[in-house]
Amino acid sequence: MSNKTSYNLNVKSTETIFSKFGKKLIHEKIKMKDDNVLDWYYLDTPDSVLIVPVTKEYKTILVQQNKFNLKRYTQEFPAGGVDSKMNGNILDAAKNELFEETGYTSNKFISLGKYYLLPSETNRWVHIYLALGVQKISEPVLDNQIEKYFDMSISEFSLNDLIKDPKLLDGLEHRFALNLTEKYLKEKKLI
Repeated sequence: MSNKTSYNLNVKSTETIFSKFGKKLIHEKIKMKDDNVLDWYYLDTPDSVLIVPVTKEYKTILVQQNKFNLKRYTQEFPAGGVDSKMNGNILDAAKNELFEETGYTSNKFISLGKYYLLPSETNRWVHIYLALGVQKISEPVLDNQIEKYFDMSISEFSLNDLIKDPKLLDGLEHRFALNLTEKYLKEKKLI
């Protein structure tokens, strides 16, 4: 299998159908090799961060929140978008999201990699961090756009319990982050 790094598509036109909160719904007309023109729609979004916070006692901090599009509460690791005020600084965005959603902070952030999500529907990359030795320094400071309107709370779970029963987490990217965390901690002989 080849690992192609570039592609040769002829974009005939690009239209922004909707734009709000840094996200855009894009429609592009793409001319293919056989001269056929396809309509392609996708969500253009900024990068995001997902943080796996682990205390000195190897407890994880989870955020429970109402996800309106799912019509239910979810339990996840802290996560959020990298907004323009971060000037593209991914680590600062991770530190900010951890503090904003949980009131916790850490001096040790470890990058576990960056991964794309739903590649046919969006161009979003998720940067996953492990934050070790997290400590609570305040109550969460929710953002003014969405979080202030939804009931959010935090809870602690033993990392080992979470690894044994990942069904406690909602969302594929959060379960994947837990797998990366377990692998990293085992390689470093920390668990």
